[in-house]
Amino acid sequence: MLTTHETWNGEFGPVYASEDEEGHVETNQQRYRLLGQQLSVYKKDEVGWSIWLYKDIGFQGNMPLCHTTTPRT
Repeated sequence: MLTTHETWNGEFGPVYASEDEEGHVETNQQRYRLLGQQLSVYKKDEVGWSIWLYKDIGFQGNMPLCHTTTPRT
């Protein structure tokens, strides 16, 4: 990659199939391979990265906000 500045992918990650989903082993193996390919590109092109799962509840950290949450500006 030709760039004059640092590149960082700050939040990414595959969503893995749950054990109760049909075909989850094959699905997750495919996603692990894809993640490996993605990380190879980042390494080759010197792209910094992080996977954010700190809030994970078993499904890639998707968390809805309460309907009464006030937006911050």
